[in-house]
Amino acid sequence: METIVVRGQLQKDTLEKIHSSHQGMIKCQQRILTAVWWPGIAWQLEQMIINCPECSKLSIPPRQPLLPTSLPRYPWEKFANDLFDLKGITYLLVIY
Repeated sequence: METIVVRGQLQKDTLEKIHSSHQGMIKCQQRILTAVWWPGIAWQLEQMIINCPECSKLSIPPRQPLLPTSLPRYPWEKFANDLFDLKGITYLLVIY
């Protein structure tokens, strides 16, 4: 596979075309790896995506409200568990 080396003003135009679909950082990086190259392209692309208002709107997940749960009728009707490490020791946390 051949890579095209882009120079000068065409670099900005090329980045804009690659980024025009607003598919996010990973997809755009995959496109540049297979198509074009110049020194600093990855950093320039990253800065373009970070500063893009459209991409910023798409990358922020909507906030989900906390949903209350009803109190259990009897012990252990509802419980949750998880494992966690503290100072090299693994603990089992059980909440009921």
